[in-house]
Amino acid sequence: MKIYIAASWTLAPMVRIFAQFLRAHGYEVYDFTSPEHFVFNITEESEPPRHRANWLDVASMPEVQKACEVDKAGMDWADVGVLLLPSGRSSHMEAGYLIGQGKPLIVFGSLPLGEFEVQYNMARYRMDGSRTQPLLDALQELRGETMTIPKKCQKCFGNKFNAILRCNTCTVRNGCELSQQATADAYQESR
Repeated sequence: MKIYIAASWTLAPMVRIFAQFLRAHGYEVYDFTSPEHFVFNITEESEPPRHRANWLDVASMPEVQKACEVDKAGMDWADVGVLLLPSGRSSHMEAGYLIGQGKPLIVFGSLPLGEFEVQYNMARYRMDGSRTQPLLDALQELRGETMTIPKKCQKCFGNKFNAILRCNTCTVRNGCELSQQATADAYQESR
Protein backbone atom coordinates (compact mmCIF):
# COMPACT_ATOMS: atom_id res chain seq x y z
CA MET A 1 0.00 0.00 0.00
CA LYS A 2 1.23 3.49 -0.88
CA ILE A 3 1.15 6.27 1.72
CA TYR A 4 1.44 10.03 1.27
CA ILE A 5 2.72 11.91 4.32
CA ALA A 6 1.23 15.41 4.61
CA ALA A 7 3.22 17.44 7.10
CA SER A 8 4.87 20.76 7.74
CA TRP A 9 8.46 21.48 6.69
CA THR A 10 9.11 22.29 10.34
CA LEU A 11 8.61 18.55 11.00
CA ALA A 12 11.07 17.43 8.29
CA PRO A 13 13.27 15.31 10.63
CA MET A 14 10.14 13.64 12.05
CA VAL A 15 8.77 13.04 8.54
CA ARG A 16 11.99 11.22 7.57
CA ILE A 17 11.85 9.02 10.67
CA PHE A 18 8.14 8.37 10.16
CA ALA A 19 8.74 7.40 6.51
CA GLN A 20 11.50 4.96 7.57
CA PHE A 21 9.17 3.47 10.18
CA LEU A 22 6.40 2.92 7.61
CA ARG A 23 8.82 1.43 5.07
CA ALA A 24 10.16 -0.94 7.74
CA HIS A 25 6.57 -2.19 8.07
CA GLY A 26 6.25 -2.91 4.35
CA TYR A 27 4.61 0.27 3.06
CA GLU A 28 5.65 2.40 0.10
CA VAL A 29 5.92 6.04 1.18
CA TYR A 30 5.99 9.42 -0.54
CA ASP A 31 8.24 11.59 1.62
CA PHE A 32 8.34 15.18 0.34
CA THR A 33 11.61 15.79 2.22
CA SER A 34 13.45 13.06 0.32
CA PRO A 35 16.17 14.22 -2.09
CA GLU A 36 14.65 11.96 -4.77
CA HIS A 37 11.70 14.35 -4.97
CA PHE A 38 11.92 17.95 -6.09
CA VAL A 39 12.44 19.82 -2.85
CA PHE A 40 11.67 23.50 -2.43
CA ASN A 41 11.48 25.30 0.89
CA ILE A 42 11.57 29.03 1.55
CA THR A 43 13.79 29.85 4.51
CA GLU A 44 15.24 32.99 6.04
CA GLU A 45 18.24 32.44 3.75
CA SER A 46 16.01 32.54 0.64
CA GLU A 47 15.56 35.61 -1.51
CA PRO A 48 13.34 37.17 -0.40
CA PRO A 49 13.68 35.86 3.16
CA ARG A 50 10.69 33.91 4.47
CA HIS A 51 9.47 36.71 6.77
CA ARG A 52 9.23 39.13 3.81
CA ALA A 53 7.83 36.75 1.18
CA ASN A 54 4.44 37.71 -0.24
CA TRP A 55 2.32 34.58 -0.70
CA LEU A 56 1.09 35.62 -4.17
CA ASP A 57 4.66 36.22 -5.38
CA VAL A 58 5.83 32.91 -3.94
CA ALA A 59 2.92 30.99 -5.51
CA SER A 60 3.94 32.38 -8.92
CA MET A 61 7.54 31.19 -8.66
CA PRO A 62 8.30 28.37 -11.18
CA GLU A 63 10.07 26.27 -8.54
CA VAL A 64 7.07 26.53 -6.22
CA GLN A 65 4.70 25.54 -9.03
CA LYS A 66 6.97 22.58 -9.84
CA ALA A 67 7.02 21.52 -6.17
CA CYS A 68 3.22 21.65 -6.12
CA GLU A 69 3.00 19.49 -9.27
CA VAL A 70 5.41 16.91 -7.85
CA ASP A 71 3.59 16.71 -4.52
CA LYS A 72 0.22 16.44 -6.29
CA ALA A 73 1.59 13.53 -8.32
CA GLY A 74 2.59 11.94 -4.99
CA MET A 75 -0.94 12.38 -3.66
CA ASP A 76 -2.40 10.90 -6.85
CA TRP A 77 0.01 7.93 -6.54
CA ALA A 78 -0.91 7.20 -2.92
CA ASP A 79 -3.68 4.92 -1.66
CA VAL A 80 -3.81 6.53 1.79
CA GLY A 81 -2.79 9.84 3.36
CA VAL A 82 -1.40 10.51 6.82
CA LEU A 83 -1.59 14.06 8.16
CA LEU A 84 1.12 14.49 10.81
CA LEU A 85 0.28 17.02 13.49
CA PRO A 86 1.01 19.77 14.17
CA SER A 87 0.84 20.86 10.54
CA GLY A 88 0.45 23.98 8.50
CA ARG A 89 -1.76 25.24 5.71
CA SER A 90 -0.24 23.30 2.80
CA SER A 91 -0.43 19.95 4.54
CA HIS A 92 -4.05 20.62 5.47
CA MET A 93 -4.80 21.43 1.81
CA GLU A 94 -3.10 18.16 0.87
CA ALA A 95 -5.27 16.32 3.41
CA GLY A 96 -8.38 17.90 1.90
CA TYR A 97 -7.26 16.94 -1.59
CA LEU A 98 -6.72 13.32 -0.52
CA ILE A 99 -10.17 13.16 1.07
CA GLY A 100 -11.68 14.78 -2.02
CA GLN A 101 -10.11 12.07 -4.15
CA GLY A 102 -11.85 9.44 -2.01
CA LYS A 103 -8.65 8.33 -0.32
CA PRO A 104 -8.66 7.42 3.37
CA LEU A 105 -6.92 9.93 5.64
CA ILE A 106 -5.38 9.29 9.03
CA VAL A 107 -4.78 12.31 11.29
CA PHE A 108 -1.86 11.32 13.53
CA GLY A 109 -0.19 13.43 16.20
CA SER A 110 -1.11 15.91 18.87
CA LEU A 111 -1.99 19.54 19.34
CA PRO A 112 -1.68 21.73 22.43
CA LEU A 113 -4.71 21.70 24.73
CA GLY A 114 -7.32 24.15 23.48
CA GLU A 115 -6.35 23.72 19.82
CA PHE A 116 -8.60 21.59 17.63
CA GLU A 117 -10.06 21.35 14.16
CA VAL A 118 -13.69 20.39 13.64
CA GLN A 119 -13.03 19.07 10.14
CA TYR A 120 -10.66 16.38 11.42
CA ASN A 121 -13.89 14.39 11.66
CA MET A 122 -13.69 14.03 7.86
CA ALA A 123 -10.65 11.77 8.31
CA ARG A 124 -11.19 8.04 8.45
CA TYR A 125 -9.04 7.78 11.58
CA ARG A 126 -7.92 10.30 14.18
CA MET A 127 -5.29 9.24 16.68
CA ASP A 128 -2.85 10.51 19.23
CA GLY A 129 0.73 10.28 18.02
CA SER A 130 2.09 8.87 21.26
CA ARG A 131 1.56 5.22 20.20
CA THR A 132 2.22 3.69 16.80
CA GLN A 133 0.33 0.41 17.19
CA PRO A 134 -3.10 1.99 16.54
CA LEU A 135 -1.65 3.52 13.38
CA LEU A 136 -0.33 0.16 12.21
CA ASP A 137 -3.69 -1.45 13.00
CA ALA A 138 -5.52 1.20 10.95
CA LEU A 139 -3.13 0.76 8.03
CA GLN A 140 -3.57 -3.01 8.18
CA GLU A 141 -7.34 -2.55 8.09
CA LEU A 142 -7.01 -0.19 5.13
CA ARG A 143 -4.61 -2.55 3.36
CA GLY A 144 -7.48 -5.01 3.02
CA GLU A 145 -9.76 -2.28 1.75
CA THR A 146 -7.78 -0.12 -0.67
CA MET A 147 -7.74 -1.01 -4.29
CA THR A 148 -7.74 0.63 -7.68
CA ILE A 149 -11.22 1.45 -8.91
CA PRO A 150 -11.63 2.11 -12.64
CA LYS A 151 -11.75 5.86 -13.34
CA LYS A 152 -15.22 5.48 -14.86
CA CYS A 153 -16.54 4.13 -11.54
CA GLN A 154 -14.76 6.39 -9.04
CA LYS A 155 -17.71 8.77 -8.92
CA CYS A 156 -19.85 5.97 -7.55
CA PHE A 157 -17.63 4.45 -4.92
CA GLY A 158 -14.35 6.30 -4.62
CA ASN A 159 -11.69 3.90 -3.38
CA LYS A 160 -13.86 2.07 -0.85
CA PHE A 161 -13.83 -1.71 -1.31
CA ASN A 162 -17.09 -2.29 0.57
CA ALA A 163 -18.98 0.29 -1.51
CA ILE A 164 -18.68 -1.84 -4.65
CA LEU A 165 -21.81 -3.75 -3.66
CA ARG A 166 -23.98 -1.23 -5.45
CA CYS A 167 -23.21 1.39 -8.08
CA ASN A 168 -25.02 4.69 -7.50
CA THR A 169 -24.87 5.80 -11.12
CA CYS A 170 -26.08 2.73 -12.99
CA THR A 171 -28.04 1.24 -10.05
CA VAL A 172 -27.11 -2.28 -11.15
CA ARG A 173 -27.41 -4.63 -8.16
CA ASN A 174 -23.94 -5.93 -7.21
CA GLY A 175 -22.36 -3.36 -9.52
CA CYS A 176 -21.60 -3.13 -13.21
CA GLU A 177 -19.10 -5.34 -15.05
CA LEU A 178 -16.29 -2.92 -14.19
CA SER A 179 -17.09 -3.00 -10.46
CA GLN A 180 -17.51 -6.79 -10.52
CA GLN A 181 -14.07 -7.12 -12.10
CA ALA A 182 -12.60 -4.64 -9.58
CA THR A 183 -14.18 -6.64 -6.75
CA ALA A 184 -12.75 -9.89 -8.14
CA ASP A 185 -9.31 -8.30 -8.53
CA ALA A 186 -9.41 -6.93 -4.98
CA TYR A 187 -10.45 -10.31 -3.63
CA GLN A 188 -7.57 -12.04 -5.43
CA GLU A 189 -5.09 -9.41 -4.14
CA SER A 190 -6.28 -9.88 -0.57
CA ARG A 191 -5.66 -13.65 -0.59
